Amino acid sequence: MAKVRRSRQVIAPEAFPHVVAFLRGYLHEDWALDHASAAEARDAFLDECTPEERRAFRRESARLARALSGVSLPESRRLITEVLGSAWRPATRLEVDDLFAAADDRP
Repeated sequence: MAKVRRSRQVIAPEAFPHVVAFLRGYLHEDWALDHASAAEARDAFLDECTPEERRAFRRESARLARALSGVSLPESRRLITEVLGSAWRPATRLEVDDLFAAADDRP
């Protein structure tokens, strides 16, 4: 099982089950055929979630955003792909930050 320790935080799939479900289920190898952007994929995922699942996803997204804060783009990509199981390869740090931070904006 792949784990990365960043100070006292561990980034592991079992710590982020809702985020992993999103990343693996919506940002898989063919995600760009279904969605124009990672944010659009996130919104589609959230549209299918129950209110409790949305709340859990928001909490996990906020924790992941904090854990990735200050992590380089190449290392963030590696964590997103190799550890969390997504095929999405963000082009910028802003894409990473926006994807998880904006999850807080939805009801």
